[in-house]
Amino acid sequence: MFKTRLRIALVVAAVLLPFIVHQAYSWLTALPRDIVVATGPENGLYRGVWKELGSEIERQLGVTVEILHTGGSAENLRLLEAGDVDFCLCQSGTDHFLGHRDTPNTKRPKFVASLYSEVVHILVRPESGIQTASDLKGKHVNIGDKGSGDNAMAMLMLEHLGLTEKDIELDRVNYYDLPPKFRMGSIDAAIVTIAPGAPLVTDLISDGTYQLIPIPHSVALSEKRLFVQAYEIPSGYYRSGAIAHPRQSISTVAVRAQLLTSEQVSSTLVGEVTRIALSEEFIKSRELTELFSQGDSFAKSHPEFSLHPGAINYYEPELRTYLNPDFVR
Repeated sequence: MFKTRLRIALVVAAVLLPFIVHQAYSWLTALPRDIVVATGPENGLYRGVWKELGSEIERQLGVTVEILHTGGSAENLRLLEAGDVDFCLCQSGTDHFLGHRDTPNTKRPKFVASLYSEVVHILVRPESGIQTASDLKGKHVNIGDKGSGDNAMAMLMLEHLGLTEKDIELDRVNYYDLPPKFRMGSIDAAIVTIAPGAPLVTDLISDGTYQLIPIPHSVALSEKRLFVQAYEIPSGYYRSGAIAHPRQSISTVAVRAQLLTSEQVSSTLVGEVTRIALSEEFIKSRELTELFSQGDSFAKSHPEFSLHPGAINYYEPELRTYLNPDFVR
């Protein structure tokens, strides 16, 4: 009798097991109903990127995207590590500037893609008397909000130039609050890290409010810091014609605007978000020229964190396993 019952139980288990495994696999690899993403200030470039990317995620995947406005890269990274957001945009180097902060509950960030370069612009008023970066000493200089990527890069630039906060008169405002300060003459210069060709910079140059000056020894700085790349702003980039600006190419440095996620986010979702973010439609819509010309080689370059398995599945489909990583981790 016992053996008969055992055989029946084994047969039932054998029949149900594939169904149970299938249900478990489907549950573990299914897309979530909603996600939360960290952007930056409401008038910042990160918000514009996420507004469009979020709309595409909702349209293509049916996943609701909640956009969380923040103070910038430092806050974004902390929110990601705390598990409060699923994705964020973050300036490369932020992890370095924040320093060691691992706790037992930290969710380690994972890299998805570099979307574009964020270039350091040293902007000066023509009447300020600033001709070179060394002339910043004693001047009224904006270095961005505390906790922002702007501020972190500005501090690195001051260090590179052999200056400290005590050597300049500090101003700390979001770069979108800079135009009136420049036009009123209340600041002499600003160190701004922003996408090349951003409207803020273009508008200020077009009316002669400020000029660009180069960063000396930019290649040397890029050799010292893994997250920094040497960069050159071509002559005439911001204004061409008879009165071009810059008149000569400007040597500077750049970091990358990184799309990051958490190790806890599913590979299925990360793979789909990677596909959408690197699609030709999205790249053209946002005019991401580096991604358009260089493709995945730019997207994968200079990662500050290890790649998420979902992103690896996108970049290296030949390495994709039969089982979704979410099912086996």
